[in-house]
Amino acid sequence: MPYSIWYTNNLTIVGVNGRPILDASGEIIQTAILDPHGANLVISNLELRHASTQPGQGDNAAGIKIEGGTVNSPAGGNVTIQYCYIHNNQDGILSEDAGPGGPGAPEGDGYPDGQFLYPHPYITLLYDDIAYNGNDSGSTHNIYIGFDNNHQLVFTMKYSWSHDAYVGHVLKTRAPYNNIYYNIIGDALGNSSYIELFGSYVREQTLQSRPFHISAREGAIIVLRCDRMPSFMALARDVSLAGFSLGMQGIEGLL
Repeated sequence: MPYSIWYTNNLTIVGVNGRPILDASGEIIQTAILDPHGANLVISNLELRHASTQPGQGDNAAGIKIEGGTVNSPAGGNVTIQYCYIHNNQDGILSEDAGPGGPGAPEGDGYPDGQFLYPHPYITLLYDDIAYNGNDSGSTHNIYIGFDNNHQLVFTMKYSWSHDAYVGHVLKTRAPYNNIYYNIIGDALGNSSYIELFGSYVREQTLQSRPFHISAREGAIIVLRCDRMPSFMALARDVSLAGFSLGMQGIEGLL
C-alpha cells in the first residue's frame, strides 16, 4: 500500500472488526505508512508493518511519522497513538523536530525547524506494542521523539511495550518533558543498543515503570542526558525514578 498523508485536524482513525493491518511490503515508503500533519489526532487499533524506503534514500521509513508545520505556518502535534502494533519498519514511531533553529538546536544548523500548531504540544502513546523496528545502522529506532526548541513538548508513554529494536534504541526522546509510566521496555534478543532520554534542554523527566528486561548487545547502556551534555551513572537535573527496577544480563555501566 502507498503511504497516507493528511493535513486534517481533529481526526480520529480507529480500526474496527479486529485490528486492520497496513502492510507496506513491496512498496517504497519515503516517509511513513501514516504521515499526519494535522493536530488533535487519535490513531487507534491498527497494525503497521514493513515500511522501507528505496535503498539508499534515507532508509528510515516509519510506521507513523508525526509532522509539524513551519514557523510561519504551524501545524500538527497533540497526537495520541493507542492500541497499535507497530513492527518491522525502518523506524517505528518518529516525530519531527520543532521550534526555531539556531545555536540552541542540537545540530546548530541555524535553519528553522518544524512548528507544531499549539504552544503546548503533546505526543502520547497508550497500550501500544512497538517492536523489531530499525535498519541495522543504529540510527533508526522503535520510538524517536524529536527535540522541541520551544521547550514545551510533553511526551507521555503509558501501559506500552517497546522491545527488541534492530540495533537502534527501544526508546529515544529529546522532548523537554517525558512522562514514562507503567511500561515494559526491553530487549530479549540482544539487538537493541540502549534507552536514551535526551532533552536538548531537559525540564523534567519522570520514569515510573514496570521492570526493564534487557539482555542486550555488548556496550548497551541506559543514558539520561541533560542540556546536550551526556550523563551516565548519574541523574540529570529534575529526574525522578520511582517504582523502578532493572533485570539485566551481561550489561555494564547501568545506573
